This record gives sequence, C-alpha cells and structure tokens, in this order.
Amino acid sequence: MEKEHQVLQEQLKEASEKYEQLKSRSAKEISVLEDELLLLIEGNKLTKKELDWFHQDVEMEMKRWQQEKKENQERLKVGKTKVRKLTETNEIYTRNNDEKDKQYKRYLDDFLEISNKSENEKVKMEELIKKSHNDHQECVKRAIAAEVSVLENWKETELYKLHRRARNAEANLKYLKFMTRYVLKCMNKLQQIQFNKTCRKNC
Repeated sequence: MEKEHQVLQEQLKEASEKYEQLKSRSAKEISVLEDELLLLIEGNKLTKKELDWFHQDVEMEMKRWQQEKKENQERLKVGKTKVRKLTETNEIYTRNNDEKDKQYKRYLDDFLEISNKSENEKVKMEELIKKSHNDHQECVKRAIAAEVSVLENWKETELYKLHRRARNAEANLKYLKFMTRYVLKCMNKLQQIQFNKTCRKNC
C-alpha cells in the first residue's frame, strides 16, 4: 500500500512538472503573440492613418478633378461656340460669295454686253471668282480642323490622368485588404491558444 502511494506521489509530481512546463511554454507563446498583436495593432493604426490620408488625398483629387472638369467643360463650350461661329461665318461668307458671284456675273454680262469684250476676258474673270471662293473655303476648313485637333488632344490627356489615378487607388486598396486579413489571422490564433489554455485548466 505504501509502495502504491509512493508511485502515485511520483506520478502526481511528474504530472505537476509537465503541467508547469506546459504552462510556462504557453505563457511564453502567449506573451510573444501578445507582443506581435500589439505591433499589428500599432501597424493597423498607422495603416488607418494612411487610409485617412489617402481618403483626404482622393477627396482633394476629386475636388480638383471636378474643378478641372468644370473648367474644361467651359473651354469645350467656348470651343464649340467658336466652331459654331466659324460655321456661321462660313455660311455667311458662302452666301456673300454666292451673292458676289451673282453680282460678278451680272456685272460681267453687262460689261460684256456693253463693251463687247472678248470671251477670253470673261473666262478669266470667272476663274478669278472661283479661285477666291475656293481659297476662302480652304481657310475655313483648316481653322475648324485645328480647333477639333486641340479638343481631341485635351480629351486624351484627361483620360490618361484618370486611368493613372484609378491604378494607384486599386494598388492601395489591395494593400489594405492584405493587412486586414493578416491582423484577423493573428487574432484568431491568439484566441485559439487562450481557448486551449482554458480547456486544460478545466480538465
């Protein structure tokens, strides 16, 4: 009976030592994880500040972009007005040229009728009128083409800026999602260790 009691004492002592060792190791692991969690929490605070700064930057960029958009719309409106005025001017010139053509033709006919000029002079006058009309049409076309080219270049530049801002925002969002998953993973691991520790105590 005494021998059995001694065996039980030794087993109890051995179990106590193992428990203390396990308790010490668990305490160290928990301490390390708590330190890591504190670092992650601090990092998360910094990340939140960076996210706030990013949101502020985005808001500022959006306001600036809205202002630029408004200004560009105004410039586009002015450009359209110029094109419309050029078109109207072209129509006026065309009508005036038509009237002048008619006048020139009347004057030419009268002149030929009165002065009995030769047919060669009439041909030269008609060619001069036609050349003047064509030169004016060509000038108007070049002016309209130049205005349209400026507007197209501005549109391409603005689209490039928007694509670049979208790529930067997407990269920042991916980084924030990665940090959030990492923090949640560490917190789950710490909760599991604490749960295991509680179970051992209860057992």
